[in-house]
Amino acid sequence: MSRTPPNSTAPSPGSPTWLDLLGQVLAEDRAAAGRPPSSLLETRVSLEVLAACGVTAAAVPVQVVIFNAPLAADIRARGSLPTEQEMSAWMAAISGGATVGLGFGEDVPGAWAGHLVVMTHDGLLFDPALCIAASMAADLSLPHSLVRSVTPGFRNATQLDAFPVDDCLAAYQRTENARYRDLPAWSDEAVRAPIVRRVLQRLAAAGAIPPRTIPTH
Repeated sequence: MSRTPPNSTAPSPGSPTWLDLLGQVLAEDRAAAGRPPSSLLETRVSLEVLAACGVTAAAVPVQVVIFNAPLAADIRARGSLPTEQEMSAWMAAISGGATVGLGFGEDVPGAWAGHLVVMTHDGLLFDPALCIAASMAADLSLPHSLVRSVTPGFRNATQLDAFPVDDCLAAYQRTENARYRDLPAWSDEAVRAPIVRRVLQRLAAAGAIPPRTIPTH
């Protein structure tokens, strides 16, 4: 469910085009503030922005594997992802093949090793911090964020979903790691409230939401 956009040509809040715009606005705010990308903070901010616009969504912890261009091309040619048992030998056989993982590793005190995304009530996955992966490998060219429609299997956590991203491929798998809720980036309103307000102001300036959506305090 979403509110009527401020004009007839504006994308509806929560739609793929609108979420793409939200991803751009988050990236602009991050750059202006000199803030490194954080899936935890960006997801929490996104949820509050969506809630202000009347869009129902939830945070979903995931693990993500980004396959670079040579691997993605081979996956397209074979028509499926390799199995876990095939993975090592398959990667070794592809010249220039490499992957980057998000959401793997062990949690430590004060830090969460996971990766967090938004999933809307309409079944759209919005990853506002996909760009983290690009900073981990020189040969990856990725957008700031990702919006894709997920399958019922992903929504009920029974299967992964894989999406083309430029010339790469991103495979998303839901996890149960919800320890992010204990961290200040998730729970501290003082951290996120100024960001939420700036993002809403930028969206209003772009004509994507009515100005009355912006909180007055």
